[in-house]
Amino acid sequence: MSEQSERTTRARIRDAAFIRFAEHGFARTHLKDIAADVGVTTPLITHHFGSKAGLLAACDEHVAKLIKDLKTRAMAEGMEGNVLHLIRETYAGLPIGAYLARTIADGSSDVDHIVDLMVEDAVNYTRDGIASGVIRPMDRLEEKVAVLTMWSLGTLVLHRHIERLLGVDIIGGDPDSLATWSALTTDLLTHGIINPDYTTKLQQSLHTLAADTSNAQASTAKTPRTTTDSTKESP
Repeated sequence: MSEQSERTTRARIRDAAFIRFAEHGFARTHLKDIAADVGVTTPLITHHFGSKAGLLAACDEHVAKLIKDLKTRAMAEGMEGNVLHLIRETYAGLPIGAYLARTIADGSSDVDHIVDLMVEDAVNYTRDGIASGVIRPMDRLEEKVAVLTMWSLGTLVLHRHIERLLGVDIIGGDPDSLATWSALTTDLLTHGIINPDYTTKLQQSLHTLAADTSNAQASTAKTPRTTTDSTKESP
């Protein structure tokens, strides 16, 4: 088998596994079914990926790269970019949302790796977005990007309730749903909902609360304990 053919076979196996993992989860996905989908043998899958866990790791790396590539290009192109074209070109029909929703909901320790990858990538392409004028400069960038990433991943896990309450399918790839969801989230991120004066008051209150708590803890730590000498005879 040529090197190019091996790369193509590996990608076909990975994409078939991607779809299986998205639909059934890791535990209920079997290598023999993936092999049948691709028309290869199970030993060939283990030759390329080592195990089912290795195949899942390859899918995680792939989904992180797809999202990174899409966001990086969108941020770099700035106001002139064609976001819809980028989405269609990058995702290539793979169930990205369903895969992430299933993987994160399964809650295995391997999830930490893909979440860390996505946060790290998000920090980088957010900086690109600031440079291109798509995103406003911000302080504590890494922390805020981590919060935004958690919000995004959390909505994927709760996709059934979003569809139930809003009639929007955020993991199915429906264009109308994507447009509706994007309009809602973009408006929130662009304009916000909290009055800036209230934000200032809230932050001052939280700082006061933190200081009071710290002082109370320090006072408690300095207070000597009263002990009873059990060796003394009672009068």
